[in-house]
Amino acid sequence: MSIEKTEEDGWGCVPELKEVVSKIESLDSYKYEINNCVRSSGLKDMVVEMKELLEEAIGELENIDTSIEYETIDCNNCDAMVLYGDEECPDCGREGVDFNYENK
Repeated sequence: MSIEKTEEDGWGCVPELKEVVSKIESLDSYKYEINNCVRSSGLKDMVVEMKELLEEAIGELENIDTSIEYETIDCNNCDAMVLYGDEECPDCGREGVDFNYENK
């Protein structure tokens, strides 16, 4: 298992999770129909689309590296420092900025 430091305190560090949730939320209209006895979609179309959305969500989940553990860093020290190139903050490990790349 590897540890990846991030400034994110939520799951923004794993963008695939937002894609998964987006696919699942796409099922909300069918969920409403089913839970509220409303029949406005054809059964075949509904089942096919639900399966496709769930398969896409599962595909996104399979792409997530679950061997990574995310650690939120909150370092006031490196906020006050200017780190260049391959320098790292000695307290939290945040990497410096390559100004040649950033200013292109």
